[in-house]
Amino acid sequence: MYRNLVAVIDSGIDVSNKNIIDKVDYMVNIEKSKYSIKLDYNNVQDNLGHGTNCVDTILQVEPASRFYIIKIINKDGLSSSSLLLEALKLCINLPVKVICISLSITSLSCKYEKELFEICEILFNKNKILCVSDNNNFSNSLPAIFKNVIGVKAHYEDNILFKIDESKDIQVEGLAKPIYVQGINNNFNFFKGSSKANAMFTGYVVRELLSTKEDLNLNKVILNLKNKFKNSYNENYEVINDKDIYLDLEYNKEIIDYIVYIKNKFSEQKNLSFNDILQKPIIYDGVSFFNFYMFFELIIKKFNMKIDDYHKLKIDDVCTLPNLVNFIKRGGYN
Repeated sequence: MYRNLVAVIDSGIDVSNKNIIDKVDYMVNIEKSKYSIKLDYNNVQDNLGHGTNCVDTILQVEPASRFYIIKIINKDGLSSSSLLLEALKLCINLPVKVICISLSITSLSCKYEKELFEICEILFNKNKILCVSDNNNFSNSLPAIFKNVIGVKAHYEDNILFKIDESKDIQVEGLAKPIYVQGINNNFNFFKGSSKANAMFTGYVVRELLSTKEDLNLNKVILNLKNKFKNSYNENYEVINDKDIYLDLEYNKEIIDYIVYIKNKFSEQKNLSFNDILQKPIIYDGVSFFNFYMFFELIIKKFNMKIDDYHKLKIDDVCTLPNLVNFIKRGGYN
């Protein structure tokens, strides 16, 4: 096994993204037909962006990571417990050390619960580390609640990156706050929730494995990272008070007028006023986590902003009109 090799069981990978695909050593799509399950080594394109988001998130934490991509989610965002079972079986003989599963099923509807646990136990005994997100804090998420995996769920305490308690069914709580990562078509999108938290924690697991010559097992990794995250906090961001925009309304008129103009291009209402936009998040009413890239590109072009790496973009920079105006005035990142 190689400590930096991660199997990502998800929706595939954006094969057009050279920066990411160069980090991929193996790709397969597991498909279910009427009578059998087949392996397709060609149709691994990510049609949703979720798998690519997970890979890019891991890379932002540990750039030395390399990947085995196992696609089990189709273009409609659907998969099955039987496909997950086949993907885990495949991992038994792959040289991966870490397995990232930012998806889950519930024990209420899973007829493969026993088989899933047994496969996870085989992987655990082979000293492989499974990082699995829960199903939006659903109490019966599988395989996340198994003791032979690291379960990860989302929390919303803004200053805490991870909370780790090995005595709980879901041992890790990770910050749900969105980050800006690569998706499909070489675009970026905001990635949040338990899927993001799990992918990010996977990156820290790989980093921890690479920091030592010892062949760490799952329990040792949890304890090591628990100690490292005990006093760690997420960055704080300055929040601009709404009244600042009113005080500088005339000074910021060109920026505000353009944001209102662009926002209306995306909005279904087409008649949003300055006050309408001020009172609600920017990413709302036509602008989503997934098309924000197109919205933002227009702003960058208009104001000749410099951003050398889109990964630096933080949701707090653009979540409200005051914050976005302030960010534009700063000229972005350089």
